[in-house]
Amino acid sequence: MEEREINLYKRRFKEFIKHYGPLYPVGAMEFIKQSFEASLDSVCDVDIVMQVKQAIGVKFDIPSFYEAHLQKIMENFDIGCNIVEIASGMYPALANLVATEQLKIGKGTITLYDPLLIPMEPEFPNMTIKRKHFSTKTNIKDYDLLISTMPCRITDAILETAAVNHKSFYIALCSCDHFRKPLGPEELGLYQEYEVDKAAILTHRYQNGELIVDQLSDDYEINTPIVYNKK
Repeated sequence: MEEREINLYKRRFKEFIKHYGPLYPVGAMEFIKQSFEASLDSVCDVDIVMQVKQAIGVKFDIPSFYEAHLQKIMENFDIGCNIVEIASGMYPALANLVATEQLKIGKGTITLYDPLLIPMEPEFPNMTIKRKHFSTKTNIKDYDLLISTMPCRITDAILETAAVNHKSFYIALCSCDHFRKPLGPEELGLYQEYEVDKAAILTHRYQNGELIVDQLSDDYEINTPIVYNKK
């Protein structure tokens, strides 16, 4: 990355910190500040850092992590519908991209569920922010598509809720190990296999379309399985 680009992103980063910094937990904001400059050449990073880089428009030779997922969502679903994003993270990087595309075509809404979202106002008229936990009891009757990137422990609830309510879904799995008894390094990946199997079982049991298993290209360090259904 050229020095002029780095200086541009530094200026934008300062503006972001000035506007949103006070809304972040102190520890998270300090981590972002310490990691930002060193991460400028990395497409994939810790989610709270990637979200900020997306917000200030950092460009790479390939689409950003969130832009890549937006592309896949738009290739497989009508984005002009009522979408709910679960586990959005502290800053709604993907949701902002979705809302922007919906405004371009003049239809669609996006609602966010995550108690960790910073207390910001929605930046788009078609966006609703709910700082709440998502669960199998969450009412999703008004939504058409459930999306999530790296939802961690909430993955099961998304899969189950989508299946029971016959909703479309798109989930990019996390790379963590969420089994109650942690596995050893040689067994990493088994949790993702478990979630893919669960998605297949639920999609078949509730006749909720065909399950597709995909992933981002090898250009992305975070290219865990993506599961979505096609009706």
